[in-house]
Amino acid sequence: MSKQLKLIIVLLFSMFLAACDVDPYKGKRPIDYPNTTWNCNQGLLTFSVTDHNETANGVLDTKYGEINVNLMWSILNADVTLYNADGDKERLFSGTNDYGKDRFTMEVKDTNGILSESSITFSCIKEESIS
Repeated sequence: MSKQLKLIIVLLFSMFLAACDVDPYKGKRPIDYPNTTWNCNQGLLTFSVTDHNETANGVLDTKYGEINVNLMWSILNADVTLYNADGDKERLFSGTNDYGKDRFTMEVKDTNGILSESSITFSCIKEESIS
């Protein structure tokens, strides 16, 4: 093989590897805003983001009362999953996000029957910054 062909192969492989580290949602997810509190649908879902870019203090108001929740944000796509933060850490439901500046919407299907509707769109805004 000629040196030029080897060089082209190495360059193409390097470009491929460099492209694998791209996060198209960086700076858009709530976890990219440390020390903030988020409010969805006038308190139906609230959560905070710590200074370590993790969700905390998540509370979901269901037809059975409040449930402590954790939110898991995907780095590969616009998906989010809500988990019960207490007990067995069961998956409650997943949804798809649409991000904007200081807000996002999350559309979920409630397969567990804990919300008042079977499909809901959470409209979430960045409410405040935590000092």
